[in-house]
Amino acid sequence: MAQALPNTASVGHTRQSERFAFARDPWWWAALVALVLNDHVLKHAGVLPGWLTGKLSDFVGLYVAPAVLVALLAGRAPRLAFVATGVVFAAINLSRGAADLLEAMLPWQIWTDPSDLVALPMLWLAWRRHVGAADAAPEGAARSSAVARAALRWRDRGALMLGALASVATSPIIEPGPRWIEGPRMGQLQVLGRYDSDIDAEVTTREVVRVRRLRDGVSVDCERLARDPRRVLTRGLFAPAERWSLGHSDALSFTARGECDVVWLEHDEAGAVLVPWSASQGARVTLRRQETAIGWVEEIGTDLIFRGDLRPPVPASTCAPLLPPPAFSAPLPSEHGLLWHFDARDSVDGCTELSFTELVYHFDDERAESALDLGEHVVTRYACGYPHELFEPFIGAAVRAVEEHHEGEPVLRLVEYHEEFAETWSVRRRLTLSGRHGFDFEAVPLADCAQVNGCGEIVRPWRLLAAGGGWAAVGDQAWTRDVLGRQERFFALGLIQGLAVDAACVDGAQRVGTHGVFALLEIFPEPTDPIDPEDPQPTDPTDPIDPADPEPVDPVDPDPTDPATEPTDPDDEETP
Repeated sequence: MAQALPNTASVGHTRQSERFAFARDPWWWAALVALVLNDHVLKHAGVLPGWLTGKLSDFVGLYVAPAVLVALLAGRAPRLAFVATGVVFAAINLSRGAADLLEAMLPWQIWTDPSDLVALPMLWLAWRRHVGAADAAPEGAARSSAVARAALRWRDRGALMLGALASVATSPIIEPGPRWIEGPRMGQLQVLGRYDSDIDAEVTTREVVRVRRLRDGVSVDCERLARDPRRVLTRGLFAPAERWSLGHSDALSFTARGECDVVWLEHDEAGAVLVPWSASQGARVTLRRQETAIGWVEEIGTDLIFRGDLRPPVPASTCAPLLPPPAFSAPLPSEHGLLWHFDARDSVDGCTELSFTELVYHFDDERAESALDLGEHVVTRYACGYPHELFEPFIGAAVRAVEEHHEGEPVLRLVEYHEEFAETWSVRRRLTLSGRHGFDFEAVPLADCAQVNGCGEIVRPWRLLAAGGGWAAVGDQAWTRDVLGRQERFFALGLIQGLAVDAACVDGAQRVGTHGVFALLEIFPEPTDPIDPEDPQPTDPTDPIDPADPEPVDPVDPDPTDPATEPTDPDDEETP
């Protein structure tokens, strides 16, 4: 029985179809165009934020690159190509060492960011579109004309070439503009290149430097930055590096953002330096090569260059972890003139649940006294970072929440009122929450306890020490004292110092400098009914006489028989 021989032309077409399946995908071409525009136009135009252009490169790159790798492997191992792409992508986003190794092999700028792994599902989509698309190739394509087959081959090879170029050249080396500029202006930093004195070397020698700037929204403590930026900054606060090709007498120019700024410069031989400068000075550093020696040199400025990579602080084993700043889930109800029945209880998430129920007035004209009933309007808030004991004195009381501002900082007061008579209220307790203390306390940093939070910021905890004023400690960061019969309790709820802050990060230290949240609880003496001096109350004869303040007594006991002292009956008085 005769066996049918395989059609070699059909087999060849099938392998070719698997290899260049991506070239038939219009979405692949759209992703290729987006990748080229994003990496060569949008990243340098400044019209989109850096995080958005970076994520766009990840998504479209993972759709373009694995198909190109399959074509380079002649379609023999598509699964290996996709797995290798995913492994390399995950490694450079999880390991700085892997990113540095790939940067040394290819002209890429790589920023290690675990959040980029969100783009990995694009590999699955590319697999479904490109590997699966080979099975859907038209059967009649193998029998098409020679001209048509040649056109398809040119299309496939063109797609492979363009895809490979776009995948490799995602981080172009930027040529600086002018060959020479004048000295730096106020607030400007210049980075120059100076190499050898030989004319030919000056013309041909170029050095590749990597420049990292602070992310948008990052502010720093300028005084501490000028002292040693390595103790203020971490890698996470810098944007991805830009690569510059710096020729002899070429200059890069940067303008300070805010009162001060800093750049991170890297060169394979000269090493890494941090260069801080302020808006009130002009500064210049130079990458200088003399024969075989090359290094960073300060030309204009004072103590600008700080050598070495960033070294984030390591918390000591005795340091407690930093707690998030105390906060309310929403502003407390502070309608003017409205009183609330207050309740507080611990919630399952470790916060304190606060409940405010509106109070409704009822007046009794005969007794001129008011009565209060609970209304239906209930407001619930959650206070995280505020201990339950702060609110215990107000549970079951009629309170009013008052929100104020002092020198731009919010101050929240919770006041309990005690009903005496209609339209007469006296304060019994008052709780003040504020970002300012000013209560005879001194703030000191905890040595060797600086930590790096989730935003890459270096944050250092502080403690308060009572500096006087009669305060007595009653717990960890809590004190009490008596002032004219009024009891005061002071709590330090959180005190940290932010050396550098990223305003776009929700876990941040909120602002640069030392700040905290404090609570002052005041408990006033119980009110007493006032005595009208025009209508003194009668004295109870059974009341004991205070020997220190005896009642005045007439020393002469009048004789009741003495007519001079005998009282006159007004009814017996003679009429003249």
